[in-house]
Amino acid sequence: MHYYQDGRETAAELRCTRCGFGYTLITLSHNTDDIDTGASCEDNDRYAVVCAAPCDSNCKSDTGWSNDSEGVEIMTDRYCAHSNKVCLETNFYQCAAGYFGSATDDTDNCTTCAAATGNNAAQSLAGAQKITECYLPSGSPFSDSIGSGKYTAKCYYTN
Repeated sequence: MHYYQDGRETAAELRCTRCGFGYTLITLSHNTDDIDTGASCEDNDRYAVVCAAPCDSNCKSDTGWSNDSEGVEIMTDRYCAHSNKVCLETNFYQCAAGYFGSATDDTDNCTTCAAATGNNAAQSLAGAQKITECYLPSGSPFSDSIGSGKYTAKCYYTN
């Protein structure tokens, strides 16, 4: 069982009778992971009593991706629920440009294209999931035993 005070997890069980400014005391009959909480007073598999952010003008979804941690981007979808009493939110994660893999709220499985391919010029678009989405940009130099030159288009990594 998790307990929260001022948005931070605590070891102490709380019994709420009122909420701080800007939050509403509400009992929900499901998991509360997607609720913007100021405090969680009781939380179990059947119900939760929480101080939740109200559904007001601040309950707006992000309009684009932003940095979450190194190599990871986040975008949050916010919406009103429970008879418009509560602002719920769902976070979406993706690997940033130059990385590939999968990112979630509790794991960072994003790897740099440069490290994975062994070429510091390797890039990817944000959201890349596979190493084959890493590429050397057009104009990147190359050389081998036959000669040298520059790529005239993106050159994608192959397994």
